[in-house]
Amino acid sequence: MKKAFNLLLVNIFILSAVESFSQVRIMAGFKDATYYRMTKDISAITELKIDILPSAGSMQNFKALMKDACDLAFLQYDVIFFQLGLNADDQAKIDNLKIVLPLGMEEIHLITLKSNDFKGIDDLEGKKVAIGSKNQGTYITASYIKSVTKIKWKSIALGFNDALEALLVGDVAAFFFVGSAPVNKLYDLPENIQSKLTLIPLTHPKLQEYYTPVTLKSGTYQWLKEDIATYGVRYALATNTKAETSAEYDNIKKLVEDIRTKYDVLVQNGHEQWKEVDFKFDNIKWPIHSATMEIFNLKRF
Repeated sequence: MKKAFNLLLVNIFILSAVESFSQVRIMAGFKDATYYRMTKDISAITELKIDILPSAGSMQNFKALMKDACDLAFLQYDVIFFQLGLNADDQAKIDNLKIVLPLGMEEIHLITLKSNDFKGIDDLEGKKVAIGSKNQGTYITASYIKSVTKIKWKSIALGFNDALEALLVGDVAAFFFVGSAPVNKLYDLPENIQSKLTLIPLTHPKLQEYYTPVTLKSGTYQWLKEDIATYGVRYALATNTKAETSAEYDNIKKLVEDIRTKYDVLVQNGHEQWKEVDFKFDNIKWPIHSATMEIFNLKRF
């Protein structure tokens, strides 16, 4: 009887350990936005227990990853590279950041009122511009654009809802938002607001180092009546390997393998952005996680 009881305890311990190791915390983004919905898609195709953590955006995701508050996080590339411009202590913190999977691309939206009649980003000189909250990747993107273009607008830290309200009452001349088009928040606006909006074309040679030229086609939004040149911001699933255990490594390996082998299911049943995932690593300018390298037989880094 005692032997049977001890065996039962051992089995319970093993099952508890397996369950513990199988939980993966993924820092996503705004609830029901692209990152969040893609995380739900991942949860549906893996046996791992996925804990989906909502956030205010890519910058908050980065901070959580550096503090080990999550296992994986969706990050914009420019949020990662922004850290390279900081002091040595801050740079040291990201030495253990690794790309787990390159994913898709999000478009930079520069929204204004039709009545402003802005022809390009240069028209924002001296104007007030909302650049996202400090927890958003949008904040980093807009700040970088301001830095390299040398256009002297006055930056106002406002998230999407507050920025839109400020635009409509004339408190800001425009606002930035980075998201996969069509962005639900821009697509589902009341008709009386849609009729007032347009996008400012965004072109500048210095922006092509980290961003990809793209076009937002007429009709992407009901209120967008012409093609608009802008840039795409690449994003990825990343992790912090500083204190990574063997069990956490195995979880990442299984997760990547599940995404690779069940990619067709993700494309068929998941978010539209899965169609943009091509598992190509040629243009990745950051170290790749060794589990990913093993699965895809990569030789870099």
